[in-house]
Amino acid sequence: MSISDSINKAYHHGDLRNALIEAGVKMLAEEGEQNFSMRKLARAAGVSHNAPYMHFADKEALLVAIAEQGFAILSQVVSEAIEQGEGDWDLQLKKCSWAYVRFALEHPSHLNVMFYPYDPEKYPNYYNLSASTLQLLRDFVEAGQAAGLVKTADSKILATLVWSLMHGVSTILAGRKMPPWVMGERTPEALVEEFASHLYRGLIASPE
Repeated sequence: MSISDSINKAYHHGDLRNALIEAGVKMLAEEGEQNFSMRKLARAAGVSHNAPYMHFADKEALLVAIAEQGFAILSQVVSEAIEQGEGDWDLQLKKCSWAYVRFALEHPSHLNVMFYPYDPEKYPNYYNLSASTLQLLRDFVEAGQAAGLVKTADSKILATLVWSLMHGVSTILAGRKMPPWVMGERTPEALVEEFASHLYRGLIASPE
């Protein structure tokens, strides 16, 4: 379905805002952020050039909406992955690490605009959604600490460490820059699980 078809279908169902977000994601994937414009989006959608401004003040506001959607999806998949680990912290770490990387590979347009330095005072919902995603990881770390599995340390620092690994690997794999001698015959999922295993050994609590 073309951008125009998808927007017009949603427009007639009274949901132009979400249709513009979805079309924006598609346009980012096809043309990149540098070639993205509200006027071009309106033209591709077959709506007036003023129509997008009924819902978004400018291009940045639309990018923020796409970023917010990305964080909502990411929080959901990471939460589900942790639940699937059924209390096995090592397994949970592997599953949520892969969930993050899989999200990045499946939603590159979202990922590319999720970590811009948007003004938190101008976009408080964006800030809250991004912070809640890191809080998920912090809660996960603290659950491991409470169970005596994870070392005693600042949970915010450890959660950021986990996030840094996930995000770094995502960026490398998404850009197809992982060295062949690292990938070997591994699938991306197997590689992420191996990285998570090494990270777990560094986070595990030392026996008394």
